[in-house]
Amino acid sequence: MVPNRREIANMQIICFLNFLGNLNKYRGVKGMTQLFYIQIHQMRRN
Repeated sequence: MVPNRREIANMQIICFLNFLGNLNKYRGVKGMTQLFYIQIHQMRRN
């Protein structure tokens, strides 16, 4: 069974949200928003 593009995208989003959640525990909201801002800029380039 090969995962389709939507499933892969959902997995990436879930992993990213988990990563942000873990980052929020250690660094707080400031680090999380900064990383999210960088991620948005990277998505705009592609």
